[in-house]
Amino acid sequence: QMNGWGHYTPARLKPGISIERAQEEMTALVRRLAGGNPPVGMTQGVVLGPLREELIRDLPRLLMMLLAAAGLLLLIACVNVSNLLLAQSLNQSTEVAVRVALGATRGRLLRQFFTYSVVLALLGGLVGLLLTFWSVKPLVALASVQQAVNEFDIEPRIDLPTLGFTFLTSLVVGLLFGLVPALRVSKANVNHTLKEGGRSGSLGVAGQRVLSTFVVAEVALALVLLVGAALTFQSMRRVVQEDRGFDMENVLSFEVALPEQKFPEPLRKMDFIRQSLERLRGIPGVQAAGATTTQPLYPGTYTLPFNPEGKPANNPMGAYFTHDRVVTPDYMKSLGIPLLRGRGITEQDTAETPMVAVISQSMAERYWPGEEAIGKRLKPGPYDSPAPWVTVVGIAGNLKETFDPGMPNLEHDAWYRPYQQAAPFFESIIFTLKTQGDTRSIAGAARQAVAEVDRDLPVYDLMTMEEHLAERTTQERFSAWLYGTLGALGLLLAALGIYGILSFSVNQRLREIGIRSAMGAAPADVRALVLRKALGLTALGLGLGLVAVLFLTRFLSFQLYQISNNDPVTLALALIVLGLIALVSSYIPASRAARVDPVRALRYQ
Repeated sequence: QMNGWGHYTPARLKPGISIERAQEEMTALVRRLAGGNPPVGMTQGVVLGPLREELIRDLPRLLMMLLAAAGLLLLIACVNVSNLLLAQSLNQSTEVAVRVALGATRGRLLRQFFTYSVVLALLGGLVGLLLTFWSVKPLVALASVQQAVNEFDIEPRIDLPTLGFTFLTSLVVGLLFGLVPALRVSKANVNHTLKEGGRSGSLGVAGQRVLSTFVVAEVALALVLLVGAALTFQSMRRVVQEDRGFDMENVLSFEVALPEQKFPEPLRKMDFIRQSLERLRGIPGVQAAGATTTQPLYPGTYTLPFNPEGKPANNPMGAYFTHDRVVTPDYMKSLGIPLLRGRGITEQDTAETPMVAVISQSMAERYWPGEEAIGKRLKPGPYDSPAPWVTVVGIAGNLKETFDPGMPNLEHDAWYRPYQQAAPFFESIIFTLKTQGDTRSIAGAARQAVAEVDRDLPVYDLMTMEEHLAERTTQERFSAWLYGTLGALGLLLAALGIYGILSFSVNQRLREIGIRSAMGAAPADVRALVLRKALGLTALGLGLGLVAVLFLTRFLSFQLYQISNNDPVTLALALIVLGLIALVSSYIPASRAARVDPVRALRYQ
C-alpha cells in the first residue's frame, strides 16, 4: 500500500523473508526511485502488511463478540436446566436415599446424575444441529446478510469441525448444568430423608442460596446481552438513517471501465461520456444524469494531497488530503447536492481554461475560517510542485464521505473537478441517474444506452443508492440482527428462568407460607413477601450486570457508530425493560403463593 495515494499491490514474500525485512528493502527502493525525495504522502515509502488482515479487518473481533454473546445465552440456558435438574433431584430424594441405604456409593450416584445430564445435553445438541441444518440458509436470507456471506467466502454448512465443536460443547454443558444437582444429591442426609417417609424434600438454607444465585446470575447475564443488542441496533439505525447530504431516493448508478488501450486520447474518453449522458437523459423517467469517478457509499474512495495557497501544510506528509471527485456538470443535480455559493462545474471548464474546483463547505471552513473561500487557490501535491493552481469557484453542501472514525478530517471534505480537466487521469466512470417511479425499471434501458455508444464496454455495479447503502452497511446490519436475536432469546430465557426458579422456591416454602397464613398473614402480605425477595435478587443481578456491562461493552466500541458504549439512555432503557420483565415473572408465583390454602399446605407437608 502506497500510503495516501491508495495504490494497493499484492506480493508474495520469498521463503524466510519477514515483513520487517521486506519493509526495509522496499522503503530503500522507493527512496532511490524518488531520488531521495519520496512523493508527498509517503512517510515510510511503501507500507507492507498481511493481506489477510487487510481483507478481513474487524471480522475476527466481530465473530469473537458474537461468540461471547452466544456463550452468555448458553450460560442462561444452563442456569435454567440446572434449576430443572435440581427440582427433579429433590423429587428423587427418597429414591436416592433408598439406593444409598442399599449400598450405592457416592461416586455411583454422581455418575448416574452426570450421565443423565450429559445425555440430555447431547440430545439437545443433536436437535440444535438439525435445526441449524434446516434453518441456516433461510436465516441468512432473512437477515439480508447474503452479501457478507459472499464477500468473506462463507459457506453455511455443517462439517466435521462443526460436529466436533457441537459435541464438545454439549459434553461440557452437560457436566456444567449437572454439577449443582449432583453435588446436592451426593451430600443429602439419608436418615433425615427416610424419616420423612417419602414426603417432599427441602433444599434447606444452602439450596435456597443456590436458587438465589441462579436468579442473580440470570438477570446479570441477560442485562449484558440486552445492552449489547441495544447498542448494536442503535448504531445500525444511526448508520442507516443518517443524513448524508444528498438525495438517495430514486437514484440509479453503474460503472463503466475506460481502459487506456481503448481510450488512448482524453478526447475520445470525453466523447464517450458526453454521448452516453445524452442517451441516458433521453430515457423516459430520467430527470437528471451525471457522471463521476467516485461517490459516497462506494467501497473505493480516492483522496488527493493538496496545499492551500499561502498556507503550506506543516506536517510530515507535506500536504493535506481531501476526497477527490471528478464530475460532469449535472452530477451534483443528479444527487441533489446543494450548491451553497458561487457556481458549479460547466461544459466550459475545459483543458484549455484555468483549472477550477467546487469544494465542500467543511473544507472551506477548515482551511479558510472566517474568510470567503471562493477565489482562493490550492495546488495538488506538494506546495513546491509544478502542478497548476486550482481556483475555488463554488461551495457545495457537505456529504457524509466516510464511516471511519479514524479519519475525522475526511468525514465531509471533498472537492469536485471538471471531467474535461482530469480526463487523462481516470480509468473508469460512474453514471448516476435521478429517476421518477420505479428506479430499477430503467436498468435495461440504461445498459442499452451505453451499448449504443460502445458495445464493447460492460456495465457493472448497477444498483440503486439504497442498495449501495445496504452493501456498505452489511456488517452493521449483520451484527444488529444477530445481537438482537441473541438478546431477545436471552430475555425470554431469563423471564422463564426467573419464573421457574421463583415457582420452585415458592413450592419449597409452602409449609412456611401455610403457617404464615394460619397465623393471620393476609394474601397481600404473602405476595409482598415473595415479591420483596424476588425484586431484591433482581436488583442485585441488575447491579452486578451493570458493572459487567461497563467493563465488557468497551470491546464493542470498534463497531459502534456515533453512540458511546456506555450510552446512558440505552443503559437506562435496558435496566427498565429487564426490571419490568423480572417483575412480571415474579408476580405470577407471588400471586399463586398468596392464594395458598394453609390447611392444604400443612397437610401436603
